[in-house]
Amino acid sequence: MEIAQLVLEYIKVLIWPVILLLCVFIFKSQILKLISKITELNLDVKGMKLKLQLSQKLSDTQKSGGGVQATKSTEIEPSIIWDLSDSDFMFLDSLSKKGILKEYFPISKDEEYSYQSLSNEGLFTKQDNSKFVLTDKGRTLLQSIIKL
Repeated sequence: MEIAQLVLEYIKVLIWPVILLLCVFIFKSQILKLISKITELNLDVKGMKLKLQLSQKLSDTQKSGGGVQATKSTEIEPSIIWDLSDSDFMFLDSLSKKGILKEYFPISKDEEYSYQSLSNEGLFTKQDNSKFVLTDKGRTLLQSIIKL
């Protein structure tokens, strides 16, 4: 009887986190679309105020000449990160640890598949048989990941 009571208590404690994770997993694409529409975020944590503006909002300000100097770098839409699959993002993260190279050569079929997938997103271009080169958008995204 004690074991049944213990199992019941575990179920009571774990049911809400499991349901929450299940909902996040089911509605992942809708949640990501909503998050990509956020242009400003104000946080107030224990008296500390933090204001975050995403690059899309900043690029609009730069175009209108609103006091922020325009930069020569390529702007990345926030949605590009959300549209990447988890495996593509993890692959980009592993590339960021190697730094930005002039050319990339896949050493396995899995890597070739990842490069091809990123090419489909417009982050790489395939040249010759097995050589991939970063596009401007890919270079900017990789530089951003490196800075993280």
